[in-house]
Amino acid sequence: MERASSFEDLRRLARCFERPDGRAARKLALRLGGVALPLLLRELVGGAADRSEAARALLLSLAAARAELREEIIRRLRALGGRAPGRDVARRLLGELDAEPSVTEPDQVQRRTAAALAEQLGSDADVAVAADLMTRRLAPEEMVSLLEVLIEIAPEPAERLLQELAARVDLDGAARSEVRQLSAGRLLSRGSGAAEAPRRRRIAATVLILGDSEGSHVVIAVRRRGAQRRWRRLAILIGPDSALEDCLYEDDVPASELADPLEVPLVRGLMAEGYRLVGVDPARGKAMAAAAARLAAAIPHRLTSAYYLGRDILDLEDLHLGERDARGEVATAIGRAVDLLAAGDVARARELALVCARLAPDNADVASTLGLCQLAAGELDQATEWLQRAAAVEPTWPTHHWNLAAVHHRAGRTTACAESLASYLAATARAPSAEPAHDRIERSAIARRYVAAHGAIEKPSAAPSPRGRRRRALRAPVRAREE
Repeated sequence: MERASSFEDLRRLARCFERPDGRAARKLALRLGGVALPLLLRELVGGAADRSEAARALLLSLAAARAELREEIIRRLRALGGRAPGRDVARRLLGELDAEPSVTEPDQVQRRTAAALAEQLGSDADVAVAADLMTRRLAPEEMVSLLEVLIEIAPEPAERLLQELAARVDLDGAARSEVRQLSAGRLLSRGSGAAEAPRRRRIAATVLILGDSEGSHVVIAVRRRGAQRRWRRLAILIGPDSALEDCLYEDDVPASELADPLEVPLVRGLMAEGYRLVGVDPARGKAMAAAAARLAAAIPHRLTSAYYLGRDILDLEDLHLGERDARGEVATAIGRAVDLLAAGDVARARELALVCARLAPDNADVASTLGLCQLAAGELDQATEWLQRAAAVEPTWPTHHWNLAAVHHRAGRTTACAESLASYLAATARAPSAEPAHDRIERSAIARRYVAAHGAIEKPSAAPSPRGRRRRALRAPVRAREE
């Protein structure tokens, strides 16, 4: 089969999921064979219930008609087994194919690893150690996959680990973006009025501040390690330019070193180099360390593992990140909601979109995403309200009108559907580059037929709008220091 022919058949097969045609779909799937598997598996685990059922039937037909494809289908279904929300539907189809999930399938190993990790996340120091190991030893895709499983089986420890990873500016840019999306809802929920869990009482650290004649400082903080008679120590070297230059972290300092802080070998060595004691003040030491870390964070690897492992001693948390941009957090969260919706996890996508809507109700991306989540959940009146809002905020963006037409059509509102499609055609005429060409051509043909059949008047186009010509990007841009 020629490549061009296969591509066209794939497009026809994809359209069969939009307008159910079982006989045509089966014919196309059999003709495509293995080429159809990626599309069918995506629809199986990520589509609505009717699309998932259609994909299941086609995969069963392929397995029955093409013996050489049966094992490949089983192998791919097992590979899908660890990815929520597709795990259950994949296992069910495996049963229909008389194939049990492999006892060594990757998701079982990953779930055991995630469960063992959750048991180790008892304290802030434990969380920092786990995040440091993941940052240094796991590939970005391995990290994200493990975090997704951890979220499923142990949400609270996963949340703490996600927050720790999101604070690490040395994390790979792609992984950091994924981590920020996985954790996107937490800070937004706090800002929208959700009750914050009470902070645990922290044992005050002993803090020394040393300085030399050239303007450099060293902040040394020591804190007891839990209830044990062992101590942890963080030393931060701050240069004359007030930026963090180096860190030293020790997690097992003997109590004997604390009898006289000035006689500690580390302090004696610094004093021999010309440093003098300039203060014993936890608040000042914390402020100096936070300011220095913010300057250093502009260079991703300037903050080393030692800083992240020991920063809880001074209760620095994520102060090195500075003030967060609330708009960026909303954009990140709504990008995560879009990903969840595409994966078929409607409940979580809707929950996250609702949080964003409370903070940014007039953001067109937020309104559109929430409307689509409610449409997927069958909440047609609420979906109509939010999709109308998106179209009102950005009337030149064609997709808003197309989505609004979809909810009207689902609700049986023929006249409203035709009017929205007329608005879609007008917006497309104003901004012909706003959608991919193949979508625009196909949708415009459908819209014109529907408008003609139901008597709506196609609205005249206006002058092109610069906003209408932009390409949409739902995800927040990654700042330079986060790459």
